[in-house]
Amino acid sequence: MKIFKAKVVTSLPNESINKIIVKQGEILIVIKDGYLNCVELQLPNKKRMTASALLNGYSFDENATVL
Repeated sequence: MKIFKAKVVTSLPNESINKIIVKQGEILIVIKDGYLNCVELQLPNKKRMTASALLNGYSFDENATVL
């Protein structure tokens, strides 16, 4: 997965680092100081799109993580 646009959300995460969270049409990755809100991204062999557009046809596993 390539991330083209993202925003850092500073808050204390309750989840483990690198976990992917889908919440209210947003894709969040847990980082040390909070969350990385993925605004625009691209899955392998797919076109570049917003997180909400990607979530219309794709879902992440509950325990999905970023390596």
